[in-house]
Amino acid sequence: MRLLLSTDTTMSAKEIIIAYAKRWAIETAFHDLKQSWGLKEAWQQKRQALSRWVQLTTIGYGLIQLLSLKPANELQWIMAANPWRDARIFTAGKIRDGLAIIFRQVNVNGLWNSTCRKFMPPD
Repeated sequence: MRLLLSTDTTMSAKEIIIAYAKRWAIETAFHDLKQSWGLKEAWQQKRQALSRWVQLTTIGYGLIQLLSLKPANELQWIMAANPWRDARIFTAGKIRDGLAIIFRQVNVNGLWNSTCRKFMPPD
């Protein structure tokens, strides 16, 4: 026996379960964004910084989720960054780790122009 709670009293038990099942996929995304991508600390930011952080974070999260759907033979360049991992198994976490290792080589602070307060590409 199960207890189903819903604020919509017109829904049947089956409709409640189907509605919750549709919602469940996004719950894992919210969990990953909060726990693995730093959004749980986002409340400390100013509004503009928060908006930028959320946009960049969700773009990065979406990119990694999309990359995890690609065939394994197209992702060998990412797995080459962390050769100690099993190259046959591709997960979003391994792709994130591989991209983090690759992007550590990028000097982001060197691209910041403090005079105009913008990121400027190198000449």
